Amino acid sequence: MVFAKGGDKANEFWTSKYDGSGQIKITVSSLPATGEIFKESIKISPDGKKFFFNGITNSTNTSSSIYSCDADGTGLTKLVDNIDEFSDVK
Repeated sequence: MVFAKGGDKANEFWTSKYDGSGQIKITVSSLPATGEIFKESIKISPDGKKFFFNGITNSTNTSSSIYSCDADGTGLTKLVDNIDEFSDVK
C-alpha cells in the first residue's frame, strides 16, 4: 500500500503491508527541493521494484511530468515530459 501522512515533505511518501504494519518512509532524494510529487498519482510496479508518479521538478514549472524511481527512492527518472498536453493521463 502507498500513502501520504500529514506533514510529509513534497518528496516523501510511505508504504506498508495491507494491514498497515511494516510502514516504511520513502524519500525521493534526487527530487529538487522545489519539486513536488503528486501523491495521489503514485503507483507501484507489479513486481514492487519501482514507483511511478506525476510531479514537477521546480516551482516555476507549471506542467507536470511522469517519473519513476526505485523502491528505495533512488534512481529518479523522467519518463514523459509535460503530461498536461495529454487529456487522459491517470
